[in-house]
Amino acid sequence: MNCEFCLFTLKDREQLSIDVSLFKKLLKEAKNLGYGNIVLTGGEPCLHPRFNELVELTVDKGLRFSIVSNGFLSERYIPLLAHKANFGFIAFSLDSADKEIHDRLRMPGSYEKTVGAVSYFSNHGVITRVQSCLNRFNISEIESLAEVAQKTGATGLRFLSVIATGKNDRFVLSNKEREEAYYKIKAIKKKFTIKLSASSSLYIGYERDFCSSLNLADLAIHPNGDAVFCCDIKKGGVLGNLGKDSLADILSKGRIAVSSLSEKRKECIDKNNFFEGFNNCYFCNSQIGEVKL
Repeated sequence: MNCEFCLFTLKDREQLSIDVSLFKKLLKEAKNLGYGNIVLTGGEPCLHPRFNELVELTVDKGLRFSIVSNGFLSERYIPLLAHKANFGFIAFSLDSADKEIHDRLRMPGSYEKTVGAVSYFSNHGVITRVQSCLNRFNISEIESLAEVAQKTGATGLRFLSVIATGKNDRFVLSNKEREEAYYKIKAIKKKFTIKLSASSSLYIGYERDFCSSLNLADLAIHPNGDAVFCCDIKKGGVLGNLGKDSLADILSKGRIAVSSLSEKRKECIDKNNFFEGFNNCYFCNSQIGEVKL
């Protein structure tokens, strides 16, 4: 879809698809280290020329697979229902409760396809989630987005916000707007039966550990094999390359990054040094370059 606010626009477009040999190495080492779920994302994961093979390899290794999709090509994921026992979840991006706004942010016709995809997979017994990227054009829609997500049968709705890239300024929320959005989400949780949550790109609070990356619960692998501390970090966040480094060594560097960033965060809290963006992804983006790996 080439969404204007997407982080994918900053990534190396010379290699869009991970090599199958590298993926096999990832599966083997992830399995040995106790990982249980491989999330296939992108871009749009089903555009990988050997996508179905990646899923089969994951299932054969006894791991679960999950999908993050924009929903436009959701029919390509229907065959995956044959692996329902290994199907972790599927998440679809819905950025407005208003069809015209969503289609303007994404692509004409994408609203109906996305809503239809959520309903279809929900009705077929797959854990189905909705992700909404809050920005200047939909910040007033938090509650209406939750209403739409609940009607489709989704089990949860996760709110993110646009990460500044230097190319998407007209979409980026201010720190105050992110904080207000976070509290709005928190305030309306009891009104809905589906789970509402906020990612670390929104206001998080003043905890020492504030996102899954700072707990090493997630690790992002780019198509070229680069393992990055966080998929939202563009500079200084590469922990190694799976093509030449073991996943164990990469995670060892990850623990160094976690320790350093957590200490930096704790130091800021102790000194009440709450700079602009402290409570969201900007913190790690601004600090990771100083971490010696």
